[in-house]
Amino acid sequence: MAVTVLMRIKVPDWERFRRAYEELFERPAAPGFIEAQLLRRDGDPDEVLLLQRWESHAAMGAFTDEIGEEFNRAAGTEGAEWDDSVWEASGVTTVRGPGGDRG
Repeated sequence: MAVTVLMRIKVPDWERFRRAYEELFERPAAPGFIEAQLLRRDGDPDEVLLLQRWESHAAMGAFTDEIGEEFNRAAGTEGAEWDDSVWEASGVTTVRGPGGDRG
């Protein structure tokens, strides 16, 4: 079952984090990866929210186990506490407005 992963962290250096994120997704896609979006908090741009969609919780876990430490070193977030949660679809229809396909 597909899952959506929310990962929130306050980054010490936005540019370093951004570069590590971009380099991470320049690699070939991990098995089970669907999509990701990186957001910055309005009013606190050093707080970021990473939204990821995966084919399964297991696929996400395998990827995190493989690259987690390497990513944290590159991003400058070693030892930082990530606030993360995994969500499953509710079965309720997704509702979109007229601009729903815009990024």
